[in-house]
Amino acid sequence: MSVHDEKEFPFLAREKEIIRRYIREGRPVVGICLGAQLIADAAGSRVYHGTSEFGWCRIARESTEYFQGFPDRMEAFQFHGDTFDLPGGAILVWKGFEVKHQMFLVGSAAGVQFHPEITLPLAREWAKDLPARDIDSLIAESSRNIPLSHAFCEELVDRFLLQGMI
Repeated sequence: MSVHDEKEFPFLAREKEIIRRYIREGRPVVGICLGAQLIADAAGSRVYHGTSEFGWCRIARESTEYFQGFPDRMEAFQFHGDTFDLPGGAILVWKGFEVKHQMFLVGSAAGVQFHPEITLPLAREWAKDLPARDIDSLIAESSRNIPLSHAFCEELVDRFLLQGMI
């Protein structure tokens, strides 16, 4: 699904309206993957097909002000083909090496291109069409990286949604 698929998925237009309203009102909005793309689009940025990423990819901290308890570089689970330009006034918090915009803040919204919520069953489901050896490798890599990914996800939810701030 893409932010541009409003004819096929009419609810996307409503989602963007809600995002715009929440940002105007200063209410917290967190978007993961498609959600980050919806935030970027709702904030007036271009969303377009870019480099497809699937699996664990290295990201790097771009802003030292946020997520200070995490390493400056970490592995993040990716599953996307679209990317976006940063909205005006946005802060890039995490950047990727293949797809630059991995997490940004704009107003009261946080857009996260990667999947900090990934679980082993979900990784297995998303990888089901890969060759068995690639699935095994992905699951082994996931087992190593999921604990830090979940810690990041918990920090995001705690600081942003529960406390209303990053």
